[in-house]
Amino acid sequence: MAGGTGRWGWGAMGQKMEGQLQRNPLLVASVVVNIIFFTYILYPTAERFQYIPDPVVRDEAVRSLLEREGYPGAYVILSAANMAYADSGLLGNMLCSFGRLNVPSFYNHFTFLPLDPDTRTYVSLHFPEIHQFESDRYWEALSEGLLRSNSGTSHNYMSFIIRKTALILYILHHSTEDILWSDSDLVWLKDPLPHLQGHKSCDLLFTDGQYWTWSPMKEWRPRLNAGFYFARNTENTKLLFETWYGVLINHWRRGEDTKEQTSLYKAIYYLQGLGKLQFYTYGHYPANHDDGKISLCLLDPAKFPKWEYLPDYRQEEVVIAHPNVIDKGGKPAELQHRGFWYLNQRNDQCLPRV
Repeated sequence: MAGGTGRWGWGAMGQKMEGQLQRNPLLVASVVVNIIFFTYILYPTAERFQYIPDPVVRDEAVRSLLEREGYPGAYVILSAANMAYADSGLLGNMLCSFGRLNVPSFYNHFTFLPLDPDTRTYVSLHFPEIHQFESDRYWEALSEGLLRSNSGTSHNYMSFIIRKTALILYILHHSTEDILWSDSDLVWLKDPLPHLQGHKSCDLLFTDGQYWTWSPMKEWRPRLNAGFYFARNTENTKLLFETWYGVLINHWRRGEDTKEQTSLYKAIYYLQGLGKLQFYTYGHYPANHDDGKISLCLLDPAKFPKWEYLPDYRQEEVVIAHPNVIDKGGKPAELQHRGFWYLNQRNDQCLPRV
């Protein structure tokens, strides 16, 4: 972090915050209360989560995802969408952003997960170079019309999130591939892999949501974006996804619905409370990989910015732009306003480079 020294990122920003703490007793009291709440109230009441294998993920179609002819290994890029994302242009816009990078090897690593037959047909017609995970059986537990227009915390949405997490777990357990997850409403402005693959001491790399500006607080309770992350295939990563899956299953069994992001936080804070997970801010990644503790590293916010902070950074340096905080109906207009729209929606063809 700019201006920081050492793992805690102390520097001008840290000294400023320290001064504010000294002058503001209410701020000190607030920090103390939060520490007591999360340490002595939230953690002890957290239930133990268990990974329960989903028999559906042992379907032959899932194994074929890893065994397809010519698969280059090393990593796999995954994304999923329903027809609502295709109709809005968001899915096509993301796929067009791939083509603008002029990195043909992306298509060797990318697998798209269509959530309904209409979406699979759309991608086949307009983006035939995209490999799709064609398994109606895998999503068969999902009711007709699932996610065609909704993405809230419905029971059907929960079913999708559970199966998505189970699929990622299957890949982690039955291959050596790392996994790059990309939501279908974001755009790729540059190849992100050079910013992801070199950090062998990190188990997972997430977008830094900048909830805190003070590094010690950020490493204790950061804000993450589950719409874009890079998961290295390590035992630590498997533990996090097994716990995340367990959180979802436990909610499902109780008939409760929860958001994907909320369930991820619950799994992370549970593991952090057990001393099995540590956050690291950009510029202060661990020197070595710890086989016994999950290293969750936050990406450079200048290259992977939260959407609200996008104007604060030079656009030519931004790698991924994700309007995750914008209402779904307003995302196409917002992307167009920012100059991140690459799809001609009259014919579903990618716009030529200017």
